[in-house]
Amino acid sequence: EERKNGTETLLLSSPLNVTQIVMAKFLATATILLIMLAVSLFYPIVATIYGRVIWSSLICTYIGFFLFGLVCIALGIFISSLTEMPILAILISELAMLLLLLMDNMSQTAYLSSIPILSDVLNWFSNQTKFYIFSQGLLRISDLLGYLTEILVFLTWTIISIEKRRWSRG
Repeated sequence: EERKNGTETLLLSSPLNVTQIVMAKFLATATILLIMLAVSLFYPIVATIYGRVIWSSLICTYIGFFLFGLVCIALGIFISSLTEMPILAILISELAMLLLLLMDNMSQTAYLSSIPILSDVLNWFSNQTKFYIFSQGLLRISDLLGYLTEILVFLTWTIISIEKRRWSRG
């Protein structure tokens, strides 16, 4: 959107570096996600009044959902840094998020199972399995590190993409 409106040059010539700009966008969007999740806590609180809620499982599910949301935000920011058209960025981001969810299913196909290294990499980036573990009320360090690694990878690629475009213009 910044490229389309002509404000990208102004943004990139500001005293902030690209990393600070990308992190500000990421944290602003993450704050909106966190507010939405906080508002949705109203329903379990009401359910607690009229019934029983397993809070440990609920909290782990919220943490898993928040982390997967952060991965999706970082992926969306990365893809939007690659294209000038917001609608195209949205469509490609949605497709990429779907692929992130289905990665463990793809890794179990006959063809990809025959390539152990590729299958292991796909399983490691599988978000469906990680979220399932969180939804069972379990917090594993490997799953936390997996989500954090994905976030860092996508944010780093975003910074590299913007820096490359910035320096290729001269």
